[in-house]
Amino acid sequence: MLQGVCTAFFSMALQLGIIDALPDKDRSQGISLYSLCSYMPGIVGPLLALGIWQAGDTNYFTVVMIAIAICTGVVGYSAKMDKKEEDQPVSNNTVQGENMFKSFSQLVKNPYLFKCSVLMLVASIVFGAVTTFIPLYAVQLKGGNAGIYLMLQAGTVVLARFALRKKIPSDGKWHSAFIMVIMLILAVAAQCVSFSIAGGAVFFYVGAGLMGIAQALLYPTLTTYLTFVLPQINRNVLLGLFIAMADLGVSLGGVIMGPIADLSSYSFMYMICASLGVAMIIFSYDRRKIFVG
Repeated sequence: MLQGVCTAFFSMALQLGIIDALPDKDRSQGISLYSLCSYMPGIVGPLLALGIWQAGDTNYFTVVMIAIAICTGVVGYSAKMDKKEEDQPVSNNTVQGENMFKSFSQLVKNPYLFKCSVLMLVASIVFGAVTTFIPLYAVQLKGGNAGIYLMLQAGTVVLARFALRKKIPSDGKWHSAFIMVIMLILAVAAQCVSFSIAGGAVFFYVGAGLMGIAQALLYPTLTTYLTFVLPQINRNVLLGLFIAMADLGVSLGGVIMGPIADLSSYSFMYMICASLGVAMIIFSYDRRKIFVG
């Protein structure tokens, strides 16, 4: 529990610091690169853990953890971020505390937060279903390997977030076509995984690459958009709610999709995920003035 609390607040504080420190035109790239760096330990960590385990000496684990903690502290305390005071509204901490509990209603009342939260929640359900059930689904496929799938997906996330970071809009406008393409990629990825039970492992691994692209682009795109349109007075709280929706979706991916897979099959469950992606393509389209400006 302590690790979860530390991770949540540490990650949120860094993201908010990046948002406040970077100019508007570079905000999307900063968020994308930060999310890339936060994803890297998920790739390096298991390899490092495997090496420590194979070494057979638990002291290595202690040394590595202490070294990581010291490096993090040194970098954190030595980092400097200059903020323009005139761009930051003066806010009262007491007022922010009172608004924190009222902000939950903004998930529905605020049209920007509502749309982005629904998109992120549903997409995260698909991401969570992939992470949870791919190891079980892969054993049913001829030539399927969960390790290769997850490695391809993770590698694609890393490459896409770095290579496509400048493509992410950073103008505070709702780009329906861009979001719809991301959700289309997500839907096609889930359908490829579903069809691989009949079409073969090629569709399985193509789905991994497409899933990685969708995962790489969606979060920084929606987060960047929200940093422009949310009210400054409680922007940090509302962004925290949005991030929480992303984490909730990953958890629900296993909770909701598990019973569906038990009652039908993993292939059918991933077809449901593809259907959710199609629904989000329609949901992401919006030409109302409040969105396009």
